[in-house]
Amino acid sequence: MKVDTKKLANSSANNSFSSLLGAESSSRVIKELPLTDIIDFENQPFKVLVNAEMDDLIEDIKENGVLNPCIVRLYKGKYQMLSGHRRKYAASVVGLNTIPCYIVDVTDARAERILVTQNTTNRQELLPSERAFAYKMLKESYEKEGTHSVRTTSLVADESSDSVRMIQYYLKITLLIPELISMVDEGFIGVKNAAALAALSTEDQEFLYSYIQKHNIKRLGAECATIAAFKPIKETLLNDLLFSDKKERIKAEFPYSTYIVNKSDFQALSAEFLKISENDSLKNGTVLKREDYAKLSEAQDKILEQFELIEKIISKSKGG
Repeated sequence: MKVDTKKLANSSANNSFSSLLGAESSSRVIKELPLTDIIDFENQPFKVLVNAEMDDLIEDIKENGVLNPCIVRLYKGKYQMLSGHRRKYAASVVGLNTIPCYIVDVTDARAERILVTQNTTNRQELLPSERAFAYKMLKESYEKEGTHSVRTTSLVADESSDSVRMIQYYLKITLLIPELISMVDEGFIGVKNAAALAALSTEDQEFLYSYIQKHNIKRLGAECATIAAFKPIKETLLNDLLFSDKKERIKAEFPYSTYIVNKSDFQALSAEFLKISENDSLKNGTVLKREDYAKLSEAQDKILEQFELIEKIISKSKGG
């Protein structure tokens, strides 16, 4: 894979870097630094993935060397990588001992800004979680410099190709449990739909993920907004939302093909009837208004209907 060095020199990433460092950046010097002297940026959101894109980068460095210098700063007696984690990995695979770097003197907040803007500009593809935590880091970098939190999302939008609303969606993804974040990265849940799930408590998110695993749910879509609206979430709600077919809902709620039923299954019903029969108001009789007596009669009829249904189901099983 050949690299056009003219395009490299005029890249938007290079321009973004220059704007972050100011006018003096035009005189910056490139130095060859040993790979052993460069440490990774702690808790940075970008993953070094060994994939087809990395294979291309390794082949390019093997053929051309590292044409695009990394960006580092002095940090705790070493050089901390701000931009170039993937190039550093590829260089080590090729067998290089040194790598060209710009050495910059910047604050923690400015270092985070360089890390995010360079990676979001230089990388061909980013996982949704990488972009989400990058935007979170960028937002927090502005807050460290005293920018009001109301303004920070707009500033992040100015540094990216996403709208303010889209950035808000990404920021909400950072509130999800790791398992749901992985589902977003794998394409099972879209960014906007995942953002809705951020309204759920950790317990509800864990319950939802457990349900997804239990029933082998392949994808979550617009149902996410409805799930988030009903807190705490219940299995019956998920059954209704995720299984439109009645038979499928039954399979979801009752996964086994057969169940054993005995007297113990009716203990709760017996206890409720005993509680009613021993009510003090019924010992000597009680007076009800016409409307209340009508409601009581209707309730009794419904209960009797359900008991008839129960008896038929049990009798059918004996006959079968």
